[in-house]
Amino acid sequence: MYNLPADWVREEDAGDGWVRYLGFHPSHPDVAAAEFLTYEHIPHDSALEDAADILSIGYPTDTDFKLDGSGATVVPGAEEALRTDLRQDFGRPEFETLHISDYAIRTRHGSVTAFRISAVKELVDNGARDNVVENLL
Repeated sequence: MYNLPADWVREEDAGDGWVRYLGFHPSHPDVAAAEFLTYEHIPHDSALEDAADILSIGYPTDTDFKLDGSGATVVPGAEEALRTDLRQDFGRPEFETLHISDYAIRTRHGSVTAFRISAVKELVDNGARDNVVENLL
């Protein structure tokens, strides 16, 4: 269902029902600088808020995150969408900040899904993270 960059690698031990892909930084190929995460068993008729809760409960962020905003958003190919933006210290010398965006979306076909996409500041600033979302569905 999702169109992720071809060089992102699926992590095989993300947990039961979870799908996680990692994107590595071109200048730091040993550092996972971006992530896509979704849960395969979200009921397709869920309310968007309930779908978003599945992400935050099932894969919580560290406690040191800062909320940057939350509300309705536009995702190409989605009928409606909610987005919550967080950021936290990344803890790697190569990159200072990790930006996290949780989306809950209703597709044009009426089904509901949710995903998290996160990326280091550099990949947000240069548009790489948003480009993934723009071409996801």
